[in-house]
Amino acid sequence: GAAAWGVDLAVLCVLAVGFVALGAYALPRTD
Repeated sequence: GAAAWGVDLAVLCVLAVGFVALGAYALPRTD
């Protein structure tokens, strides 16, 4: 239903933001 879709979307958003944040944090430190 709509509730489950919203939860799935929220989880995907959190994972995506977390992944991008970790990537942005790690990339400058690859020197």
